[in-house]
Amino acid sequence: MSKSFKIKTYIDGKEKYPGIYGYPPTQLFITIDPIVYDIDTGDRKLQFSVPRNFPFDGASVPKTFWVTTGHPLSAPFIRAALLHDCLYRYNEGGHGKAMADKLFYEILRADGVGWYTAKKMYRAVCWFGGSTWRKWRRLNDGVKE
Repeated sequence: MSKSFKIKTYIDGKEKYPGIYGYPPTQLFITIDPIVYDIDTGDRKLQFSVPRNFPFDGASVPKTFWVTTGHPLSAPFIRAALLHDCLYRYNEGGHGKAMADKLFYEILRADGVGWYTAKKMYRAVCWFGGSTWRKWRRLNDGVKE
């Protein structure tokens, strides 16, 4: 996907970077506005929506790894982590976990994260994201894994 992958995020019909506000004691952040992701993979065009007031925690990177990856709310991680969390929670479009994880990687790369760091983060969500994916599938009755 990487060579022709393009991403744009829109708020109120204007191309903008997602706005978030947070509650530092809880490390939980909330989207200020609904955000639309337009993604062109080169093979197909996808559109996803993240609702206003969607809670997320940035890239779920354990503190011990911040030295090698960076802070979970670093600018290059925000769009990837936000969409990834939303896709895990709602499985919008029914694309599944593998697609959510792949989009996470592609958005990291499109937003300037180096291939090595992006690949480490991608492998982490592939290997360790299954329990979170299954939790949201159980909570959202009727959604297939």
